[in-house]
Amino acid sequence: MHHDLTRACIGVTDDPIARVILLGRLSLYGDRASRLHDEILAVAARWVDIDIRKGALKPYADATLDKTLELLESTLSDSAEKALPAEVRRRLAGGATQDLDDLRPLLKQQADERSALAIEQLRTRGRQEAADMRAILEAQRTRIEKTSLRREQDLQQRDLFEQDEFKQLQADKRHWDRRLATLAGELDTEPVRIQQSYEVKATRFEPVGLVYLWPVTG
Repeated sequence: MHHDLTRACIGVTDDPIARVILLGRLSLYGDRASRLHDEILAVAARWVDIDIRKGALKPYADATLDKTLELLESTLSDSAEKALPAEVRRRLAGGATQDLDDLRPLLKQQADERSALAIEQLRTRGRQEAADMRAILEAQRTRIEKTSLRREQDLQQRDLFEQDEFKQLQADKRHWDRRLATLAGELDTEPVRIQQSYEVKATRFEPVGLVYLWPVTG
């Protein structure tokens, strides 16, 4: 049918209108091919026989598209098999390439719009999570600075402690000092790392299937 679409199927509905749906997948990837966003897209139209069609298929607006997708869902959940005449299958197969050509640019436009929106949402999320991490690290640093200061004050009162207690205070002070040094580096690197992890490095869009909804009385 087409180099990037090899799947098509037909569902039978009680709705009197013949419809065609093109489904596609939009995926956004970050560093190391990590998948940041994935969604199924759909564009649908009233199907017109290729032999009498004048111009391209006209895509449904939101409300009618929603109804069409509801019909699709109902068809998928219906376990009863409904046979279709060979002539109907022949007519649909004969126009499938043109149907794809008509609907694919519309789905690509939708994918571009959804991609731009998803990229902005990911960036917003990245900035927020980076800010949250910075706040966590800064709060940790404040707590540790206070603890380290208390240990420093304790160490200035050597005579109040047994030898083992004093050694433990010294060890605690060294630990908190090392942690403060580590936190200084994390404050420089972690918020940046988190924000960069939400940056989109690659986008993939592909049609994945044509679905025809054929009236049971058609």
